[in-house]
Amino acid sequence: GSLSTVEFKVAALLDGGVTAPARVQRERLVAIDAEVQRMTRLVDDLIDVGRLETGEVTPRLTPVSVAKLVRRVLSTIDAGERTFDIDVPDDLPAFVTDSAMVERTLTIVIGNACRFAPVDRPVRITAGVTGDDLEILVIDRGPGIDRSRRAVLLEPVSWRGEANGVDLSLRVVSGFVKVLGGELRFEDTPGGGLTVVIEFPLHP
Repeated sequence: GSLSTVEFKVAALLDGGVTAPARVQRERLVAIDAEVQRMTRLVDDLIDVGRLETGEVTPRLTPVSVAKLVRRVLSTIDAGERTFDIDVPDDLPAFVTDSAMVERTLTIVIGNACRFAPVDRPVRITAGVTGDDLEILVIDRGPGIDRSRRAVLLEPVSWRGEANGVDLSLRVVSGFVKVLGGELRFEDTPGGGLTVVIEFPLHP
């Protein structure tokens, strides 16, 4: 498992740390850091899915600016070489929601888009108002999600199965969006890729 991988890498670093060149030490530390971050995400997702299943998620509603939220999320995401194409106007009306839950939702969706999008194609993030809803789109040019799997990911949170990390994180997204009275859709990006559409009511 992942823990034994981390343990092995740390042991190798401790054993040969003094003799290994600084570059090699750094590469090992970067690999360990990435693995620990991945495992932390997995644990966070498992905790959140558990909370959603037992109904322990209570939103704290306040007026939120979507432009500020997106900026905050992007400042925490390690996009590597990837670029973002952002069309989220500052003058969109504030919407009433739980900012921490929306932030977590966007962090997962944008993080997944970065993981699967080709490095040379920007991940596009747009937001706008349609009727009484605020709509946020995260558009990538990656491999997309098979239509048969989309339905499973949108089912109630008590879903159980052999979840990989991405499926599990999307369960959290689906659960949080539901709790906030919103709607989640997976659509095809024209020309290939996945477009995640998240709609939140302006005034739940």
